[in-house]
Amino acid sequence: MRKSIVLIIAIGLMIAADTAKVDEKLNGSYVGGGGETNGKPFNKADLKDFKLVIKGSQYTLNSGTGESVQGIQTVDTTKSPKTIDATDGSGRNKGKTILGIYEIKGDEFKVSFSMPGKPRPTKFTTKKDESGQWVHIWKRVK
Repeated sequence: MRKSIVLIIAIGLMIAADTAKVDEKLNGSYVGGGGETNGKPFNKADLKDFKLVIKGSQYTLNSGTGESVQGIQTVDTTKSPKTIDATDGSGRNKGKTILGIYEIKGDEFKVSFSMPGKPRPTKFTTKKDESGQWVHIWKRVK
């Protein structure tokens, strides 16, 4: 009986570890480097205060407005493009999950998201009529 309980706990821990999917390449601190929403590029001046910190499945985003949002993300590195799901643990979208795609090349982390409840984007560009999609380009802080 005791061996069965230990086995069940071990299997549960393995399943829990597998569900917290992370991409270790994302770990680090980033600053805003560019992006767009609804076909319009972000204002470079607004991006200068954007900061993002990723540690495993945890993230903290500072948008430069004084608002700081923490949350959890999961990724699927087997998809092409790689997928990312982010759930804010604070802020105006607390508890809501947004679906996205991402790529990391060198010190650049590019991500495209849709608003909560909308389908996952399929590309790293937006169009004028695609309300609620955005692309962020992050630069790693060395």
